[in-house]
Amino acid sequence: MYKRFITTLLGALIIGTGLTLALMPSSTPAEIAVDDGSGIGGALFDEKSDAWQTIPTYTPVPTLDWAPPPMAIPVSIRPEDHYWLTRPIPSDQVTWPHPYYRYGNTYFGQMRVHSGVDLKAKTGTPVSSAGDGEVVFAGWGLYDEARGKNDPYGLAIAIKHDFGYRGRDVYTVYAHLSESYVEVGDRVSQKELIALSGNTGNSSGPHLHFEVRVGRNDFYSSRNPELWMAPLTGYGSIAGRVIDEQGNYLTDVKFSINSKDRDQDWLMWTYSKNVVNRDNLYQENFILSDLPAGAYEVEVRLRGQTYTADLDVYPGQTTFTIIQQGGPRAVTTAEPRSNNRSVLANN
Repeated sequence: MYKRFITTLLGALIIGTGLTLALMPSSTPAEIAVDDGSGIGGALFDEKSDAWQTIPTYTPVPTLDWAPPPMAIPVSIRPEDHYWLTRPIPSDQVTWPHPYYRYGNTYFGQMRVHSGVDLKAKTGTPVSSAGDGEVVFAGWGLYDEARGKNDPYGLAIAIKHDFGYRGRDVYTVYAHLSESYVEVGDRVSQKELIALSGNTGNSSGPHLHFEVRVGRNDFYSSRNPELWMAPLTGYGSIAGRVIDEQGNYLTDVKFSINSKDRDQDWLMWTYSKNVVNRDNLYQENFILSDLPAGAYEVEVRLRGQTYTADLDVYPGQTTFTIIQQGGPRAVTTAEPRSNNRSVLANN
């Protein structure tokens, strides 16, 4: 067994934002180079300048001077919420997801559907367990054992946690690591050092790829980590559904979430197709976490019509809404358990 590291490691300063890579398989999985824009690799890291390319946007990139530490877990102020995991990298790092390649998104259509979130971290940044549990995978070949060191996840760890969700097991995955300090069968505690971040596998730059899986430890059982990682102190989330007249989910819809209290907007997309699993209760097709508590407006354009939702975000909670094409042009919060096909009838 490898000797467990117990040395305290100092976190590196973060420069820019990070991007990790979706692992959406095709009918014939291929060994894809890091610059082909497929989603398993990425073309957004400029090796010559050692920097992330600038993406035109009206959304300010978060900086370390305004991000408080996450709340202590578990956080379930709303009965639907299950913010039961800590963030796997230190609070002095960029602990929020890459804003343009969230779970279920395709990065402006350039990548394949994303199965996790990406946390920018220089190679050698400490990676800790998001909760108590047992290591069920550590090494190469998480996606395809036969690929070994050519596996898209690179060096990776998977942990089965001591708690379950609605009678099913919960797992977390940590990928593209530079070093692993655990073996299969090891017991780990919340916030225990398990690895160092890196750039292994199909990766376009140093970062940590983080996944949550429910039911089974496989690629097809992922859930949106933004509904599982404890919110930053004083921050909450907005989740919702954007659906058509028949209650069908609308995919890859671009929209904005706008703060009424500060000059800040977030560009968002609804989930794409394939390898996307919605929460059992929220049944969402978008979520934006790490929003300072306050007043917000969700604005969506559907067939030339503008639909808005006026919402209040509360610390440690998820605010939920449903926007339906052909429905009311202005809405507010909704019941998470609402049936999509009954939304119009109830307005």
